[in-house]
Amino acid sequence: MDQTLLNAVLSGSIHLDFSTLVLVYLLLDKEIEPQPLFDLSKCSESYCLENFRFAKSDIPDLKAALRIPDVLRCSKHVKFNGLEGELCI
Repeated sequence: MDQTLLNAVLSGSIHLDFSTLVLVYLLLDKEIEPQPLFDLSKCSESYCLENFRFAKSDIPDLKAALRIPDVLRCSKHVKFNGLEGELCI
């Protein structure tokens, strides 16, 4: 299955009936590589302080202090980077 189509299905942009969705998951034999949705380098200092309550330069240090791994995987086998996971906390 095309990665773009798979991402659309998983994000809910494309709605499939239950049996088709089950078939997609059964045929899926590899980890899903989503497109990056977040880039800290594009965030301003004020945005980071307002939304995350940390200075932009402190966010990578916080990730290291909390020992968040570089790659995280959710139960749907979607991989995302540890920085995104940290900011979700």
